[in-house]
Amino acid sequence: EILDIDNTSYVGEAHCHPEDTDMMNEKTGLYIAETRANIKFLKHLIKESKKELKSLIDFHSLLKFNPYYDENNRETKLLIKEIKRRKKDIEENKKIVNEISILSSADRIEKMAVEELGMHKAQADDIVRVEMTGEKK
Repeated sequence: EILDIDNTSYVGEAHCHPEDTDMMNEKTGLYIAETRANIKFLKHLIKESKKELKSLIDFHSLLKFNPYYDENNRETKLLIKEIKRRKKDIEENKKIVNEISILSSADRIEKMAVEELGMHKAQADDIVRVEMTGEKK
C-alpha cells in the first residue's frame, strides 16, 4: 500500500499462477504488489497533472486577450516556463509507467527469452525435478 500526500491509498496485488506455486516467495510477491501500487500512483499523478496543466494553458490563453499582455513580461515568462516544465514532467511520468509496465510484463520476459536467448517453453517431458534430502554439511 502506498499513501500520497492526501492519504489516498494505492494498493497493488500479486497472485501466483497455479503452475508456479513451487517457485513463489513472499519477497517477489511484495515486489510485484509494490510495483503495481506505484504504477497506480503514477497514473493518478499524471491524471491530476494533466488537469493542472490544462488550467495553466487556459489561463495563459485568456491572458492573451488582455490589452496589456506582454510575452516578455516576467510573470508571463514564468507562466510559460511552468507550462513547459509540467508538460515535461507528465511525459517523464508516462515514460516511467511505460518502462515499469514493460519490465514487469510476463509477456515481455517470455518474448525476450524466446527471441533473444533462444529459449523455448518446456514441455512436460522436458522437466526434471530433483529433490534432495538429508543434512547439509
